[in-house]
Amino acid sequence: MNWLQALTALVSLLVQGVQFGGLVRGDEILQKLTEEPYHSNERVPLSDLVDSDDAFRYAKVCAKGDAICIPRNYSKFDLPNETQTVVNVGIDIKDIPKIDDKDFSITLNSFFVVRWKDERLIIDQKKMDKIFKKGEDADSWIPVDVSFIKEFWLPDAEILNLKEFKTLDVLSKLEGLWLNRNFEIMYAVATRITFICPMTFNSFPLDVQVCRFQVGSFNYDISKMVFHDEFIADQSQIRSVLDYFIEIRKLPDEYQHYVALTGK
Repeated sequence: MNWLQALTALVSLLVQGVQFGGLVRGDEILQKLTEEPYHSNERVPLSDLVDSDDAFRYAKVCAKGDAICIPRNYSKFDLPNETQTVVNVGIDIKDIPKIDDKDFSITLNSFFVVRWKDERLIIDQKKMDKIFKKGEDADSWIPVDVSFIKEFWLPDAEILNLKEFKTLDVLSKLEGLWLNRNFEIMYAVATRITFICPMTFNSFPLDVQVCRFQVGSFNYDISKMVFHDEFIADQSQIRSVLDYFIEIRKLPDEYQHYVALTGK
């Protein structure tokens, strides 16, 4: 038997093993996972499998004891949904250390939080139940190794009039990643954000400056991606040593839609 015959026999054996290895539609699933190019938004649901353990043989990478997996045909370069993708953004402001009236900027120390849904993931609900039986609320978020974030599609978040976005670290970057059983992903990172705020001092020393913190998509218009505010920072918990009275308000509706030069 030459190498070509051996390879053909191996492929034949592999297909037979898949077809009779507990799969309901093994041949169709194998074709989905081996044909080129992959349909990046098509995931293989666990409902297609008799034994959920078989599902994770088709996964690229898994976490939490194989309770959450990313399929091989997953592409982090494509939007997670064929319809509009909703990204929730929160900024938990802890401190406002600086307001610069020379370069018209304001600096925030905060946790920057983003949350979105990606139904391309493979989630084994039975294994998730076992995790929650350990005392976790069935609707709560499950912490996952933050290195897992490199495998996911990430929102192309843009902060309008951004001057500097610096992540904070001690021994490592202060960040966290959580998932839930509803295919939702939440990522938070400790940051120091400096953004430009137009200021006028005609009424000095009784002047009032309004700084708008706006986040949106850099590449996609509203038909493909929309950003919602997750929460507004609790003003009573914000520390500031500056001689300013600071008030946090929700962004008015007329400033929640911004069209850039690219039309996005």
